[in-house]
Amino acid sequence: AIANNYKEQPETLDWLKERVLQDAHEDVRQQAVAAIANNYKEQPNILDWLKQQVLQNAHEDVRLIAVLAIANNYKEQPETLDWLKQQALNNAHEDVRMEAVNAIVQYYGEQPETFSWIEEFLLEQNPEEAEPILREVAQNHPDEAVRNWAEERLSNK
Repeated sequence: AIANNYKEQPETLDWLKERVLQDAHEDVRQQAVAAIANNYKEQPNILDWLKQQVLQNAHEDVRLIAVLAIANNYKEQPETLDWLKQQALNNAHEDVRMEAVNAIVQYYGEQPETFSWIEEFLLEQNPEEAEPILREVAQNHPDEAVRNWAEERLSNK
């Protein structure tokens, strides 16, 4: 509510960033990240700030919400998919790697080239993580073709 009602006030963004970094409550940190991503996404440095949170924030909840915020708010930017792929492959935090894969499936899963990447990632690079992700996709993805693809991959294991 504060971000929506006071986003034109210069101190609001700084206050929200402070909440992300210092608030003791997980839900406050999560809401602050979402508010920044949703209300300030047009500002030039917000995407870089969100990426920094993914890489450096000490709180798992902030890292995960930042991945989703980037995927959701910047999905039309060509470099976002490549950045998510990098995070899925190379991020130091397993939770971020998994969330990046989930974001790729959710936001780019209908693109044919994404199927190839997901298959390579899941079945060749991270076979131990493949089955839970494929099950999630097979059960819950909104696109029937994607669900069928995941079911086929599960049956071939």
